[in-house]
Amino acid sequence: MPKVEQHVHLEGTVSPEMVVMFADRNGCKLPDDFIKNGEYSWNGFDEFINAYDIVASCIKTASDYSDIIYDYLIRSADENVIFCEIGYSPYHGMVNAGLSHEELVDCLSDGINRAKEKTGIECRLLCTIVRFLGNVDAVKIAEDIAIYLHKHEEKYVTGFGIAGLEREDDIFAFEEAFRIANEAGKGLTAHAGENCGSVSVRNSLKAIPCLKRIGHGVRILEDKKLVEEIIDKEIVLEVCPSSNVKTGVLKDVDDVANHPLRKLVDLGVRCTVNSDDPPFFHSSIGNEYQLLHGKMGFSIEEIISITNTAIESAFVEDSVKTKLQGKLADFISMINYT
Repeated sequence: MPKVEQHVHLEGTVSPEMVVMFADRNGCKLPDDFIKNGEYSWNGFDEFINAYDIVASCIKTASDYSDIIYDYLIRSADENVIFCEIGYSPYHGMVNAGLSHEELVDCLSDGINRAKEKTGIECRLLCTIVRFLGNVDAVKIAEDIAIYLHKHEEKYVTGFGIAGLEREDDIFAFEEAFRIANEAGKGLTAHAGENCGSVSVRNSLKAIPCLKRIGHGVRILEDKKLVEEIIDKEIVLEVCPSSNVKTGVLKDVDDVANHPLRKLVDLGVRCTVNSDDPPFFHSSIGNEYQLLHGKMGFSIEEIISITNTAIESAFVEDSVKTKLQGKLADFISMINYT
């Protein structure tokens, strides 16, 4: 089945094998027991964030970044992914690798072009700002990034979003950055309703009137009126089942079979399925699709509908959407024929 992904973090795609390679060639020391039995070792949401930052700190060169996105797109194409939006952090690129925004986009574009030439996979980039940067002025950095995007036409950068540990009302500080990004024609999304409750989603809708998608958003079920608003506004939730279960952000949900995606779809919420940071959760986008059918009770027809929602809500040119929908239609014709 053709697959589409719209919520995955660049640094979060780095496999344990690749981070060991980066650490060796870039002179970084990984903590003892950081990797056990070939897998990242962490427990709970805070430790996950720390593990993610350790991996990001080992990415030191433009070549590293190009290799990361190329590697992930090749692996995704092997799982029949036809389109992928990947979130990248200009801040991490600046601090860890000393790359300007332009240099970072250039090396990522190189990886995208190489992967497309080899497999045909389409990819676009989601510029992701970070909520909290310690003593650094995260709001000013976010606005500077948005201004850059407004002034420069970047072929592959089609979306703008925010990630990092949610707080109930922190999104209001970033209103200007989102306003500028919207003026620049970027599709807007925001992480909300993950580790913080439904109020973070409601505040995101207030702060960003042109918001098209919500990263995660699964905790809207805590607020019936908010669910109705999400449905009425046709806002799409970028749902990441394995991520939500493994990080423990959903109370009393310890198995993906009990993930609320089924309930959200039944209520009429437009949802997509994504892998978020796949090697940290022992998953992949292909595995997430398999879980939809094998453990969450979605029919093939429903999974096709979820994929079509991902195409319709993708931050990409209409001509590419038409091509992607054609590939999905070919699959539907094939299974109907057989």
